[in-house]
Amino acid sequence: MDDNRSISAECFIQVATTGETLHPQLLSTKPLSQNYNSSKGTFSPDWTVSGNSPVVYLSQLNGSREIPPIGTPRWFYNNAELSFDSNGNCTTTGYGNLFKSKPLTLNGVTYNAALYIIGNLASSQNIDIDLIGYKGQAELSGVLFDVELALPVKIAEWSGSGYFGQITFKDVTNASSPVDGVKVITKKGQKLQATAHLYGDAELQATQFYCRWYLNGTLKSGTSTKNTFDVTEGDVTDHAVLECRYYEDAACTKLITVVSEDIDDQQDPEFMYIQYSKALISSGNWSAWVSGKNVSLHKGEKCKYQVWVGRVDDATVDTTWSTFMVMFRGKNGTVLRPAQLSVLTGLTASGDWYTLAKSSGKGITGEIPFDEVATQGDGVAMYLKASNP
Repeated sequence: MDDNRSISAECFIQVATTGETLHPQLLSTKPLSQNYNSSKGTFSPDWTVSGNSPVVYLSQLNGSREIPPIGTPRWFYNNAELSFDSNGNCTTTGYGNLFKSKPLTLNGVTYNAALYIIGNLASSQNIDIDLIGYKGQAELSGVLFDVELALPVKIAEWSGSGYFGQITFKDVTNASSPVDGVKVITKKGQKLQATAHLYGDAELQATQFYCRWYLNGTLKSGTSTKNTFDVTEGDVTDHAVLECRYYEDAACTKLITVVSEDIDDQQDPEFMYIQYSKALISSGNWSAWVSGKNVSLHKGEKCKYQVWVGRVDDATVDTTWSTFMVMFRGKNGTVLRPAQLSVLTGLTASGDWYTLAKSSGKGITGEIPFDEVATQGDGVAMYLKASNP
C-alpha cells in the first residue's frame, strides 16, 4: 500500500440474528509514518514533541451511531500484547516510554479504545513496517462478537538527501475552536482543513514548496504556495481520496513527491463495500471473500478485489451505481500502467483511472500477483471510485 498514507483498517460484520451491521475500523489522528536519520540520530517527525504524536483509536459505527467496545481494549505492537496500569501507562518491558492508553475525545465523541504513541518507534534496529493491533468485543442487539483489526506503521531510514511529505487534518467548522486530528465527516456543514508538510532533514517552511491538490483525481486548486486545503461535507460522498502533489517550482514542473489520504463521510447512507480474496499462484484455489481494504501478499500469492455500493446499514448491492474505476500508484506516488500491473491490461483508461469489469452490480478486479506488487517496494496503493449518473 501507499507508505505515506495514514491507512484505516476496516471490515464489515453481519449480525445474523437481526440483520444489523457494524463497521469497526482503526483510525489515526496523524499519519502513521516516521523516518529515522541514523547518521544524526534524528526523527521526522519527532513523536516526542507535543502536537506531533499520533493517536490510534477504534471507531465502531452502526449507521451513524458510535458503538462503544465491551470491556477493556487489548492493544498489540508487532503482535506483542501491551499491558497498562490503572492510569493508562504502559507497563510492558521496553515499551513504557512509547505508548499510553486512555480515552480520546474528538468533536464531542469519546472513543474509549485509544492508543497514544508518545515515543519514537523508529531506531537503528527498527526501520521496517510495524503493526498496531487491536482486539476486543462489541455488542449489537444483544449479540456479542469479537473484533480484531490492525494498522501498519511505516518506519524507514532516512539519509537526509531527499524529501517526504505528510498530510495532517483538523476540523475547522468552528474556526475559533479548531479540533486537531479529525479526518472523518460526521455531520452536516462540517469542514476539514488539510495541511501539507514536507520533510527533509527537518520540516520545511510552507514557503519553500508548492502544492497542487486533487480530490478523487480532479485538480481542485491551481499552483499555490499555500500548503492548506479545505474539504467540506458536500465534497465527500461516503469516501474520497485527497492528493497533494509537491513541487519545487511555481510552474509545478519539478515534482518532489505525491501524498494521498482517505477521507470518509460516515453520515451518508451510501457505503462502498470492499472485499478481497487470495490464492497461491500455483494452485489457483481462492479463499473466501474477506471484508477490508488492506491485504498482505507473500511470495507465490495473488489477490483480487470486488467492490460494490450499498447502504451503510444494508450491504445489499445497489445496482444503480453503474461504473467502478480503479487507479494504482507505486513508488513515490507514480501512477502505474498496464506495463507495470498486468491487471490493467485490456481495461478502458480515462486519464489515470481504469474502468473495472462488472458482475452482478459489483466492480471486479483481475488477479494481482505478488511479483508485480513487489517491484514497487513495500507495495502499491489502489484507489477506487464509483459513479451513479
